[in-house]
Amino acid sequence: MASATISTRPCPCAAPYLLAGLAVGRLAPDSPGVADGPRVGGASLAVLTKAASWTLLYPAGGPDRIVGSPALERRLSTSLGGTTSTTSWWWLAVSGPHSGTPLDLLHTIGTAVAILGPCLLVARRAAPVLQPLIAAGSMTLTLYSSHVVALGAAGDGAYRPALLTIHIAAALAFALVLQCPSAPRCATE
Repeated sequence: MASATISTRPCPCAAPYLLAGLAVGRLAPDSPGVADGPRVGGASLAVLTKAASWTLLYPAGGPDRIVGSPALERRLSTSLGGTTSTTSWWWLAVSGPHSGTPLDLLHTIGTAVAILGPCLLVARRAAPVLQPLIAAGSMTLTLYSSHVVALGAAGDGAYRPALLTIHIAAALAFALVLQCPSAPRCATE
């Protein structure tokens, strides 16, 4: 059976981000104090998950129980490549970058939501200037999918800085063109 993946990331790891985005998107951005909830809640979630990971790993002896992992400390602090090792259940206590563990997902969701709070405040005050980013933010799945297809088509030269600049400019222009004809705020600008 083929595994469902987006690039090299398993789809089940992407689902919590989608659900968190939907939950934050349901907030009323014009309500007073709406930016405080995500900022405080997200930061709290990020700190609590790192603390939980540390508590499970070090005082509880997690690294001693993780079997078959060379350079364990390096792997805990850098990247696990988006997949969780299966040599021990203790790997689920890791919150290292790109580990794909529940604690890693909760930490990065908390960090992202904490950043969204101040971004909501800035976006409310600077909406006309930020219109290209707002348009792109309203169609992230479309733009991400297009980006992945374009990277695949680029082949070996996919990671050149010039290509990144072209992708960003194309994404912003594409989003503006698609969103502005039907958006009332674009007609008045």
